[in-house]
Formats: sequence, C-alpha cells, structure tokens
Amino acid sequence: MGGLARKATVLNQEADLVSNFFVADAGNLFFSKNILEPGISKEAAILNADIILNSFNEMGCSVFSPGSKDFAAGSNFLLSLSQKANFPF
Repeated sequence: MGGLARKATVLNQEADLVSNFFVADAGNLFFSKNILEPGISKEAAILNADIILNSFNEMGCSVFSPGSKDFAAGSNFLLSLSQKANFPF
C-alpha cells in the first residue's frame, strides 16, 4: 500500500465513504524480518516500531494480529507495544 503517510491518506478517504469503517492489520507490521537486522541498532528498530504504533493509533486501527516478524525484538517488547496501543492485539 505504500508508506505510513500513504496508508493514512487511503484510510481517511475510505473512512469518509462508509459509515462502519474497520481497520484490521494481519501482522508483520513492526519489523521486516524475524530477527532484528544486522547493522541496525536495536534502539533504532525499537524507535521505528514505536513510530509505527503511534501512527496506527492516529489512523484509528481497530485490531491487530501479530505476525512472526513482530516478535523480532522479543515477546516482552511486543507486549509493551500492546499496552501503548489504542487497539487490541
């Protein structure tokens, strides 16, 4: 679908067209691989995941189902993200 800005634009346009708008994400949202990529610091990967979570909070995500790649920083990190989310994991 494109980057976060494109996704937000498309979702906003669609939400204007329907009354019962529901946004579900099927996972593999926060990381691109099952392990954190070499050459990218854990701090940078975690910061990126936080930005994605905050963006999905702003976009009005309704529900999220974690995929295997979402566990790349560990299950405790994913749990901490779920506690900051405005939508259920």
